[in-house]
Amino acid sequence: MNPEWRPWLGLVEETLDALNDPTWSAAAPDEPVPHRPPDAPLLHDATLRVDPRPARRWVRRLIKAAASSATPGASTLARMRFRRLDALGLLEAAITYDPLLIDAIATETDADAHALAAVAQLAARPLLQACGRKLAPHVPVGWSHGYCPICGAWPALAETRGIERARRLRCARCGGDWAVSVLLCPFCGERDHRRQGSLVPDGEEELRKVDTCRSCRGYVKTITTLTAIPAPDLLVEDLATLELDIAALERGYARPERPGYGLSVQIGDRARPPLTPSGGGA
Repeated sequence: MNPEWRPWLGLVEETLDALNDPTWSAAAPDEPVPHRPPDAPLLHDATLRVDPRPARRWVRRLIKAAASSATPGASTLARMRFRRLDALGLLEAAITYDPLLIDAIATETDADAHALAAVAQLAARPLLQACGRKLAPHVPVGWSHGYCPICGAWPALAETRGIERARRLRCARCGGDWAVSVLLCPFCGERDHRRQGSLVPDGEEELRKVDTCRSCRGYVKTITTLTAIPAPDLLVEDLATLELDIAALERGYARPERPGYGLSVQIGDRARPPLTPSGGGA
């Protein structure tokens, strides 16, 4: 693994330890909001009633762990003004990919916006995983979009699963699991095999590869599995295959910066404190 990623391993372990906290299951909806647009993920328009005290403790704990690491921007996290931190707002911004709110919270607390955004994505993972567990039974059988049917994120990887070698896309944020045709690019919908290719590590042709699309220059890591990778392990598997990301990036392929669907989610009924964005993105 690249040395620059090693400081994040401790934060990933903290995140995995937090997955079973009952705070998150209590906040996750049992079913999706009715009358959503037909292409909307199941979490769209949901209000998640998170107990603020354990949520604040968790967010502060993870930020402090990041501040003591060698992650980029760690020094600014160490000097954060925690009394001005809107922890629930930070979770909401991470779930909805709201860079302006991330930037505003960073400005309010004197933190580096990029570092705060990275930690926020990990901080939101336990809540998203709880939502994924509860909403998984409601995923439409014929879901045809490339983005996650639960949270709207792009897949972290694809599985070639089982003896039948079915292709399944997996979301590392919420654990989403959905079928897709072999020749479909999840990002742009390209189906022409002449516009698609693969990057295959030597000697691992049957184990893992990178599926590429020449139409949108996107890529998806693909792993051969007998059974579905457990949802909590997807984040670890994503990190463990970083060399595949590097190979794709070096050849001019990339993943979209924005999620596949503009998710609308509210955490609690709180009134946000006034925040003034500095104008930058997260």
